Amino acid sequence: MTLQCIGLGVHSLRNQGPTKTSTDDPFPQTPRDTLHHNTPHRQCVAGDGLASSDGNLHVEIGRRALWEKESNQWAIRLSCGKFSFPHIPSFDVVWTTPSGQTLSSSGYSQGQFHLHLSPPVSGGPYTCHLPQERFTEACVPSGGGPQGDGKLESSVRVDEVLARLLMVEAAHASLAEDSRDLRTNQSRLREEGERQEERVREMREEVDKQKEEMRKVREETEREKGEVATLRQEVRQLSQEVERLRQVDMTQVRLNVTASLSTLTQRLDRVGSNIAFMTKMSKEANLKGGQRVKPDRVLYNAGGAYRAASGEFTSPIAGTYFFFLKTESAINKRVTLEIRAEGRRILYLHAHDEHSYLTPGGSVVVHLARGQRVWVGTVWGSSNLVRVWTTFGGFLVHPDLQP
Repeated sequence: MTLQCIGLGVHSLRNQGPTKTSTDDPFPQTPRDTLHHNTPHRQCVAGDGLASSDGNLHVEIGRRALWEKESNQWAIRLSCGKFSFPHIPSFDVVWTTPSGQTLSSSGYSQGQFHLHLSPPVSGGPYTCHLPQERFTEACVPSGGGPQGDGKLESSVRVDEVLARLLMVEAAHASLAEDSRDLRTNQSRLREEGERQEERVREMREEVDKQKEEMRKVREETEREKGEVATLRQEVRQLSQEVERLRQVDMTQVRLNVTASLSTLTQRLDRVGSNIAFMTKMSKEANLKGGQRVKPDRVLYNAGGAYRAASGEFTSPIAGTYFFFLKTESAINKRVTLEIRAEGRRILYLHAHDEHSYLTPGGSVVVHLARGQRVWVGTVWGSSNLVRVWTTFGGFLVHPDLQP
């Protein structure tokens, strides 16, 4: 039979303001509080536990960073408990940092005392300790503790890199959420005509808030510099474009855009009509599996995209391409060929007959980005290529229509 303290103590809690928390945080955060003791009145009754639910202390690290409004920065939460008091206790635990500094708790909720670590966070062991002079208030026997030595404490090791990563992830999630809000506002700006001036003002106010938030994020981590700079540039360009559109005759803009698209389409059509090639083998070849086939007799090479030395076709512009491959297998000879685009198989041919010649062939349509390569290679075993009938070629069907 043990004694358990119930919440009859007289105590107060000084609130220092709310904290910022994510809506999907499974660990709700209480306001940062300072325990304020008055003369406690306790009553110990029969129960199944003492101050903590198992008569011991446990320290854990929160899985998410939290936002501290007082310091305007993210922090890591350490929790010590779990205590069985239904209300805020009239005592506090003592926290010891890796450097030996002692700290008071930042708050208490759900049976746990909390300590908030603001950057820069020092790595190492953090200890939660219940002083012996508080044993009476906590309903702990004077010789209490898991070892019966009068010590009730627990430690957890904080990894400095992991703590920084948790704060960076929290800042990144907050920035991404704000960025989504910004893009939504941008879309509304484009759709609204008569209210453009007012919405541009709102957009600039939102951009200013984002700039301030991004400045804080850049101070905390170098990893966000690229994304922040890109976003700020997009916002400035959009603001300039919106301002310019307010002063432009939209009828003339539509005419200019139509003319530009027509000119671009004509230019791309001219480029696309000048990319094509046709090749053959100048001599027979007996290749092993995994070797590249290099047709060296170039019959046609408009645009100069095919190189006989390497057997590769390199797309000069992005677009949709057509490729074909034909070969012939000698009697009782095997041929296994493939067309590969940047190492990815896009066409496969196989032929083998003990009594006759076979002439397999195939074609494929594929989209290529600018600079991607296409070539022919053997697949497995040996392939005997007949000189006259091994041909490889292709052409641009249509370029990508992009400004």
